[in-house]
Amino acid sequence: MPAKLSKQWTAAELAIVRRDWPKGISASNIARQLPGRSKSAVVGLVHREGIVRTVPPAPRTKRDRPAPRTGLSRSQIATEGNLAKKIMHHRQPAPAPRPAKREKPKPYTGPTVAFDDLTRDGCRWPVTDDKPYRFCSGKAQPGSPYCAEHARRSVRTGGGE
Repeated sequence: MPAKLSKQWTAAELAIVRRDWPKGISASNIARQLPGRSKSAVVGLVHREGIVRTVPPAPRTKRDRPAPRTGLSRSQIATEGNLAKKIMHHRQPAPAPRPAKREKPKPYTGPTVAFDDLTRDGCRWPVTDDKPYRFCSGKAQPGSPYCAEHARRSVRTGGGE
């Protein structure tokens, strides 16, 4: 059986909670008066005991409100000086100029072959879009299915088309 993590509430602690909670004092302020008790422990006790507030909780003062989050951790702010200002005033470098558009390739005007007539060392670059498909009949480069011209065109470089 797991060990019990909480200790029993004493009569004096119960009296403090029963006295302060109805007055609108926050659970964290009550917990500060009770050594070894957390805000969550006070809230749990109030819930179990059914203690009701007669006065709404006091509004938070500016001092009680947490500082707005800047998106930076405390260590970043401490180690980098005023990093937020550096980030806000950091200028983005100008984008690199776009490469000039490549010219559209000229339509193939050389000899063509049908698929069934392709040889083992023939270029397999399709030169027609409609059926029956026709292929370039140039000599393929070693280790490539294409001739020198079509091997160069088969690899995109830079800006695309």
